[in-house]
Amino acid sequence: MEWQPIETAPKDESEVLLWDDGVELGRWYENPPSWNGGDWWIQGGQITSTNPTHWMPLPTAPNPQEPFA
Repeated sequence: MEWQPIETAPKDESEVLLWDDGVELGRWYENPPSWNGGDWWIQGGQITSTNPTHWMPLPTAPNPQEPFA
């Protein structure tokens, strides 16, 4: 996995990793039309101070049946 430009990020409300002066778990949320169409949200709050510049898909969850290496 590598960081990708934010312009290529999915806007289907799926969770992704965002780079916004640090790594954040976030998703695109389509706001009502009166709210300018949509914005990035992290941990329940809208990003207002800066905008993410890059994104990355979440890694695959570990298999709880596999022992640690």
